[in-house]
Amino acid sequence: MVLPLLKKLTGVLDATVNTKTGWLAVTYNQNDKALNGAIINVINEAGFDAGKIKSKNVENNPCTAKLPANNPANNTANNITTIQTNINCEEGKILIEKILKSEDGVESAVVDIRNGVLKLNYRSDRTPYTEIISIINEVGFDADKIKSKKVENNPCAVKPENNVITIQTNINCEEGKQNVESILKDQRGILSVKTNFKTGKLIIEYIKEEITYAEIISGA
Repeated sequence: MVLPLLKKLTGVLDATVNTKTGWLAVTYNQNDKALNGAIINVINEAGFDAGKIKSKNVENNPCTAKLPANNPANNTANNITTIQTNINCEEGKILIEKILKSEDGVESAVVDIRNGVLKLNYRSDRTPYTEIISIINEVGFDADKIKSKKVENNPCAVKPENNVITIQTNINCEEGKQNVESILKDQRGILSVKTNFKTGKLIIEYIKEEITYAEIISGA
């Protein structure tokens, strides 16, 4: 939808988009400031954000999931709605409330960690409901029955216990230090590796649930 409109603009030589990253590549004379503005306008009119400029025509966005007519996100006036999440710690509450309050059109955001309910007062014409859900998911929390794919970001989740071990080696030169550290850092579960080639001591921080001591020794 966007690409044909862009290619119709006088001065635009080519336009391609990477749907995985969202990056849009447009070939044109960048000294033409009027054309630059026209390109941004076309993208915004199609319902997409461009750079730091948010679209005010999100209803035109073919990539946005359409919501039921009775969904509060379809109203342009201030909405007070509740969203069920799995936020259950003070750190997660503070983080989500801070992030959401920084979004355009969000008046207030309050999480009750006793039941995970988020109470939100916002303008859906400025920040769509689907974007609110995406923001919550991005931080590692589930929202409105949509599971997060970034659980590693969840500050309420129990983090695996990290172990630190010191191994005596005969590494005594910079090249050896760099080789061993590079090999170990490529292994699953290794968080950090530090070598003192003056003493030969190797200090490794790792997640014991992901890699064993024996595997570290064999890797080194």
